[in-house]
Amino acid sequence: EKSKMRTEILDYLKSQQFANFNVSDELPYSTSGIPLYMKNLKRIYVDLEQLSNEPVIQSFDSTIDAEIHSVRLYFTTDAKQLPTNYETLVAAIRQARDIDTISGVTQRQSDVTRTFESDAMVTEIEFRFTKLI
Repeated sequence: EKSKMRTEILDYLKSQQFANFNVSDELPYSTSGIPLYMKNLKRIYVDLEQLSNEPVIQSFDSTIDAEIHSVRLYFTTDAKQLPTNYETLVAAIRQARDIDTISGVTQRQSDVTRTFESDAMVTEIEFRFTKLI
């Protein structure tokens, strides 16, 4: 189950047609210390799944926790000349939160963060799938 969400997101991304963008099976990091998404523009990388638990309801004899599975995705574009399909691409990627093969979740979220490094814009999309346990 640990890598299942990453696999599901990769499968979803590969089923889409993203003009001028490719989906990589590789993790986003290299041994040189420079993230692969900084070396390879317009290539989408999906990181390993992270798991955390947060208490939601606590009573004297029981606790209900939120088990949060998160997966981050990264890609880089030229900051001075964004691809014409950039907003469409981000919207389509964010739809991965609704993958129907990921079941049993009570909340599905996807957040987009953009950062700039020199002439490059890094887009990070974090998916969070919450289950009550």
